[in-house]
Formats: sequence, structure tokens, C-alpha cells
Amino acid sequence: MSSREATIRFLQDLKLLPKLPSTIEACGIHNNHDWYLANVARLTDGYNFRCCRCHTTKSLRAGTFFKQSHLPLDSIFEIMYYWSRQEDSIGKLMHELDIGSRKTVVD
Repeated sequence: MSSREATIRFLQDLKLLPKLPSTIEACGIHNNHDWYLANVARLTDGYNFRCCRCHTTKSLRAGTFFKQSHLPLDSIFEIMYYWSRQEDSIGKLMHELDIGSRKTVVD
């Protein structure tokens, strides 16, 4: 299991990410979608939900706190960790996480 996938599983266990997407539309082939966590290298997080029946895809972040962020989930989780330890200096976070833009951390 990759560190990205481990981060996703950990955030799912904490209920910060869904284990399955919330969707009300029926699968194009069957009544219910059959979702799995698909590896998609071009995505920031490297994964999304995919139906193995109709190949519909859904974002891991849809409807979550992480929806609007363009940072990888592991970076967001690290920011949350440092913040919880009251190590919330913007400069320190930028250095520790190798983030070049102050705006990225602040927003």
C-alpha cells in the first residue's frame, strides 16, 4: 500500500473522507454502482472512486472539507498535525512541507 493510499485509508477511518461516494443516480448498467478505489496517477491524490460496472468516476473529496484544496491530502493532513501541535507558523509549515506559496497555506 502506498503512503498516499495509507493516508486516504486513515482519513476514511477518521470519517474525514467517505469510504464510498454519496450518489443518488443509478448505475447505467445495473441498479447499484459497485465502487472501488481506483489508482489514477494524473490526480493530485492519485486515486478516485470508480464503478466497475459502468466506469463512472467520483472524486474522493466531493462533499468534504478537502473539496476546494489543490494540495495533496497527505500535505493537508500534515498541516492539520502541525496546527494541532500549535506549530502553526506559516514559514515553518512552508519549510516543513516544501510549499512555495504562502497563499497556498493561508487559504
